[in-house]
Amino acid sequence: MLNKLLQNQISKFYPDLEQISEEYLALLKVISETYDQKEKETRQLEQLLEKSSEDLAEVITADRRNCDALINSTTDIMWSVDRNYKMIKANRSFISVIELLTGTILKAGDDLSIIPGLPDENLKRWELYYNKAFAGETFTVEEYHNDFGKEVWTTISLQPILEGADVVGAACFSSDITESKRSSEIIRQSEEMMAEAQRIAHFGSWEMSLLESENNPLNTLKWSDEMYRIFGYEPGQYEPNVINFFATIHPADRETVTSAFERALSENSKYCVEHRIILPTGEIRWVRENAHIHVNEITLLPQKMIGTVEDITDRKKAEKAQKKAEANLRDILENTDTAYVLLDTDATVLSFNQLAKDLSKVYSGNEIREGVNYVDIMLEYRRAEVRAIIDNVIALKDKMSYETVYFTNDKKEQWLYVIITPILNDDGELFGLSVAARNITERKLFEIERSKITNYLTQRNKDLEQFTNIVSHNLRAPVASILGLSIVLDSEEVTEETRKECMKGFVSSVKNLDNTIIDLNYILQARKEIGEKKEIVDFAAIVKSVEESIGDIITNSGTKIDTDFSSVSEMFTLKSYLNSIFYNLISNSIKYRKTIELPVIRINSKRVNRKIILVFSDNGIGIDMKEHGSNIFGLYKRFHPTVEGKGMGLYMVKTQVETLGGKVSMNSKVNIGTEITLEFDT
Repeated sequence: MLNKLLQNQISKFYPDLEQISEEYLALLKVISETYDQKEKETRQLEQLLEKSSEDLAEVITADRRNCDALINSTTDIMWSVDRNYKMIKANRSFISVIELLTGTILKAGDDLSIIPGLPDENLKRWELYYNKAFAGETFTVEEYHNDFGKEVWTTISLQPILEGADVVGAACFSSDITESKRSSEIIRQSEEMMAEAQRIAHFGSWEMSLLESENNPLNTLKWSDEMYRIFGYEPGQYEPNVINFFATIHPADRETVTSAFERALSENSKYCVEHRIILPTGEIRWVRENAHIHVNEITLLPQKMIGTVEDITDRKKAEKAQKKAEANLRDILENTDTAYVLLDTDATVLSFNQLAKDLSKVYSGNEIREGVNYVDIMLEYRRAEVRAIIDNVIALKDKMSYETVYFTNDKKEQWLYVIITPILNDDGELFGLSVAARNITERKLFEIERSKITNYLTQRNKDLEQFTNIVSHNLRAPVASILGLSIVLDSEEVTEETRKECMKGFVSSVKNLDNTIIDLNYILQARKEIGEKKEIVDFAAIVKSVEESIGDIITNSGTKIDTDFSSVSEMFTLKSYLNSIFYNLISNSIKYRKTIELPVIRINSKRVNRKIILVFSDNGIGIDMKEHGSNIFGLYKRFHPTVEGKGMGLYMVKTQVETLGGKVSMNSKVNIGTEITLEFDT
């Protein structure tokens, strides 16, 4: 029984298969088996893709579970309700609160307008909230409760749930703000006490009109007696107006004061600024100004600005002297789960916390201590990079952040998120740096795993497209040839010589089919290896392994292989893939050598911006990149017909490098040589 696809194609020429001789029918059966094998492999590939889709669905399900876990881990209350007041979903906090207040355990679908044990006034108030959200309004309200003798303040936010342009329900969020309210009250009381303290301390006070009136011209200033003294005058000795006031401000600070004043007026906000003034004696003093804008209750226009002025010269001097100690305390003690290091402008370590000391030992093997240079405690290969980052922070006076990876003694990946921040004084002068490092291994490994899955599915899709191309071109051509030959052979006028030529064509076409299927199997087999466990792979050992496997070829061709792995000698990867990459690149360099010159292959490594770079170069016959550059890594692409090959080596190198998350590029010149660069993330 012939393959259905083949049988349909043959039936166009032979409606009755009995017309075909037994000899040709036997040959067609061989071809049919090839078709069957191809369909079997296609089904296997489809099953593999289906499995990948199922794996992705499992990842999505896990993400959804994690999201639910996050929502249920908060003490804030979250729930949603449809337009019939039926509960759609709620977190554990909402269910627990309702159960505590009423004894009712709610579940999805329950009517939230009728909750036994909850006062009717509460239910009616909530119906109003729901209806506002159903009308498309997003809003937030505060509520006060006194449940079980305990005062509680909450903030409640509602927003409509939309399906297209229709509101189908409301999403609700409630948070306990009792502590915030208490803090606000404490702050208010503190502000009142501060105001009284300022009065006792004889702070200067002032008032400026913002509206024209009969008794109060526009921009008129009124000063208290203490204001005159702060500015170096006796009360009444100086005319306080806007022009004279700005004349006392230090020229370097006038723009700052003007901007703060204009911003307060335009935004109707608090006016607060520190600046220098010049006394009549020429002495420079620092003052701090605070003011509020009073708005007319009827016109809602700014009416006047009332403020105070405090002489803070002594405080400014003390701040400048204590700035270093305050910065140290602020940066190191800010977050206990973050490693902090304080540096001077030369990157010398001034102080650090215990976590920074622990991380230094684990990740670099060097002990951090005061007085050493921060760059010197880095691993040797990272010192230049860290030095460049610090120089940029100092030059730009702006913070920089980056992620870096280390390996523990048991070869486990550990990721750190590092922020280097400049410490500036009020004059914008740099007097130190703070380094903060936080372990982000768990998040980073999750991101890497997710990226791997995405890349894996993308590569699978590319493979499917490639296989489709092979099936539609490389399989179709020999089949068409076989069909054409069968027509010739079936002719009664065919000569014996023609028959022999046709048979040779049959054999050649069948071999082409077989070779294509073998290539497909080879690519599929290579893809299976991605499941191998990663390990530390030594570059020199890989080269030695390749040399042993093709020792005769290297000896007979007189090939010399020079390596330089002094910068980077190993990487964490799939050993079989890296071995295959090295094998293909070394073999290609020998295969495409010059006939008049002994082949020389150079392999070196380096580390650039947390990437490992491998460079393979030779003195071979090279390739015309202008003509063939776009197809250089294509499957079955050959550029030297005189050299035996199938055009799969560079395709497999590119496939395996990209599967490992790397990039490959080539630079080649005819009769000069070829250079191939591999780039891998570390």
